[in-house]
Amino acid sequence: MNQLHAWSDKWLLSFNRDKCKVMHVGHDYRFLYAIQQNNSKYNLSATTEERDLGIVVTDNLGVSTQCAEAAKRATKALSIIRRQLKDMDKECFTILYKSFVRIGICHPSLVSIP
Repeated sequence: MNQLHAWSDKWLLSFNRDKCKVMHVGHDYRFLYAIQQNNSKYNLSATTEERDLGIVVTDNLGVSTQCAEAAKRATKALSIIRRQLKDMDKECFTILYKSFVRIGICHPSLVSIP
C-alpha cells in the first residue's frame, strides 16, 4: 500500500485513503492493512462486498448477490412495462421485453437503473 501511495505522490495524483478498503478473498486470515500519509498511519477498513462498474464482488466470489440484483432489476422493468402499457399485443410486449428486461439479465453491467 505504501508503494501505491508513493506512486500516486510521484505522479501528483491525490490518493483518497477514505475510499480504500481491503477485501480478503478465499481465506479467513484477517491481516490489518494501513497507509502511511503525512507521517500518520491510517488503518484500512475491511469489506466483504464491493460494487465496481456495476458488478458485485464478494469475498467468497459467489454470484448470488449479483444474480439477485439482476433479477430485481428485471422484475422492476417488467412491472413498469405491464403497469404503463396494459393493452399491448404479444409483438409489442416481446419487443419491450427484449429491449429492457432480457438485456438486464444477460448483461447486468450494461444496465444502470438508479
